Amino acid sequence: MFAACAPAVFGATVLLWCDTATGRAQAPAECATSECSIDARQPARLQDPPLLADAAAASQLKRQFVDALQRFVRAQAGTFGDEGAELDRSLSDMESTLERWDASIEALRARASRLPATADVHLVAAVVLLDRLRVHEAIRELEAAIRSEDGRADVHALAALAYRLAGRPADATRALQRAAALDRDNPAVFYALAQPWASPAGSEAASQTRRGFQRAVRARSAVTRAGTPAGPFERIDLLKQAGGVAPVFAEARYLEGFARLNEADYREALARFRTTAHADPLVTGQPETRDRRVQAASLLRAAQVDTARRQLESAAEAAPDDSETHRILALACWVGDDAGCAISHLRSAIRLVPSDSRARSMLARVFVEDGRAAEAEHELMQTLESGLVSGSVHYQLAQLYQRRALPPQASQQLEKAGQYGPIVGRDHFFRLMGSLLVDQADFDGAVAAYTRRIDVNPNSAEAHRQLGEIFFLQGRNEEALLEATTAAWLDPADARALAGVGQAHVRATAYPEAVIAFRRALELDGGLQEARYGLATSLLRSGKADEARSQMAIVERLQSEAAARGRLAFQVDALRREASGYLIAGTLDDAIRVLSEILRADDSARSRRELSVALMRAGRTVEAVEHLEAARRLDESPEVLALLAAAYETAGRREDGARLRVQQRRLIEQARLDRLR
Repeated sequence: MFAACAPAVFGATVLLWCDTATGRAQAPAECATSECSIDARQPARLQDPPLLADAAAASQLKRQFVDALQRFVRAQAGTFGDEGAELDRSLSDMESTLERWDASIEALRARASRLPATADVHLVAAVVLLDRLRVHEAIRELEAAIRSEDGRADVHALAALAYRLAGRPADATRALQRAAALDRDNPAVFYALAQPWASPAGSEAASQTRRGFQRAVRARSAVTRAGTPAGPFERIDLLKQAGGVAPVFAEARYLEGFARLNEADYREALARFRTTAHADPLVTGQPETRDRRVQAASLLRAAQVDTARRQLESAAEAAPDDSETHRILALACWVGDDAGCAISHLRSAIRLVPSDSRARSMLARVFVEDGRAAEAEHELMQTLESGLVSGSVHYQLAQLYQRRALPPQASQQLEKAGQYGPIVGRDHFFRLMGSLLVDQADFDGAVAAYTRRIDVNPNSAEAHRQLGEIFFLQGRNEEALLEATTAAWLDPADARALAGVGQAHVRATAYPEAVIAFRRALELDGGLQEARYGLATSLLRSGKADEARSQMAIVERLQSEAAARGRLAFQVDALRREASGYLIAGTLDDAIRVLSEILRADDSARSRRELSVALMRAGRTVEAVEHLEAARRLDESPEVLALLAAAYETAGRREDGARLRVQQRRLIEQARLDRLR
């Protein structure tokens, strides 16, 4: 089965699929076209190496374009203030690469026109055209391939992708149905065919397709789970959307360019980027002042924060009206834990250039970190009122409202942020949106958010599992089983996904299948109570009463242990409050007694650290050192090192104290680097 290289588009994500039964590894979305365009089961069919070389060259140029775009995205954020040169370099690289990319496509098409019009020749041309999002031309090539050879599932699958991009869902559905008929063991084809746009919800066609998916998963699992580390689904985007990546939005000044990029109008996008970049504060201003900022930025990147701050303070004195110098000086102050200095210089930067969205965004972040949420909200609302609307501003507001436990306002701002991106980090973005909507019991909204998350990261087992959990809560059992099974197929080590499969089978009274799923889940995580309870229930309803009672006894034991842990945590919290009262009152013996009791119940770095502080106040330094060394083994934090250094110095071990303070400073510097990143 064919796995297409992902065409370049932000706004219309479509799932692709690849055959894996043959064991032929396919590359991820940015694979070389020549590796993607030949039927895996008949790799020697196309006998024209020059055409394959042309396809590989076009794919390589796409990768170069993506690399330059990634560099541009990082540069336009302007974090350090020295990104002006990279703005120009990355734009120049995108411009030159786009010219060569388009030329390579025309060269390939010219060569293809001189070859016999086989399905493979048309297929190679279609892949290269879809990579460039020339969808209608790709459709013509694919329809010609189908006329040449109708019995290839790979061609029909790719045609379904192209039809969806062209806004032709009926044609896409027919192509998928043909692909499924030709390759009945490909779960990914059936998964796509089971989606509401292809099979109306509640219809017999949808039910049949889901049954086909379940059968295909069983057949495929007997051979192999997936052919690539990336998983069986492909997607359409210039930039990969992996899990765990924080959202990155376009700066307000570059929104129009990214909108054109979203529409695959790359030439117009680059033209707008170029026009905007010429007026970007990163590249304007006096050359001498820019040079000083660049030097200071290199120090900041190396976490030499104090030195950078001194240089920037000197630069600000020499050029007090340069807003960028104030902004980067504010960054140095912020990273150096001087919020007051950062706020002062950010206000100066905004006063000098009211349209400086970077300074406004940073000011809000500083306020949040300094515990001044109301002022952060005020600054962000002022930014919107001034016309500097961007996804970043709305996203910051959403985070702010989430911290203040205002989920309706947070989800409203996330919805607005989604209108402007993000460029990367969309998996995390839609995961957060879905979570907020679940908290508000807006399950329909959560389904929409988690569905969009799957669109941008279709190989995320967690995304499928979470969507399945929402379907289960809604009583949509067939959809829940589809998503839970997909999650377990993508990640056989996901015990919660297998438990979800079992729960869906229980609801469908398919108890033997439920028992199998629950047993597999418990093999992975024996403490998963819902799986254990589900197994006991399924065994009982299957007539296996003795084994059911045995499993229920385990459930009761696990519940008892969980309750005991909860009671212990409650008691520890109460003891900590009691110890705090003794410390405030200065009754150190009582405080030490209670803190020692806490340690017996909770042997953690925190418990040892708190006890050591009381011991040091009571003059019992040797005991304090013992507990701090133990705390250090559990958590070597700057706070623990500072306390241990002070204890050693009090005990007369000054060399040991000095050594620990050096280590503490190193950890602080590392924390600064992490903050910069």
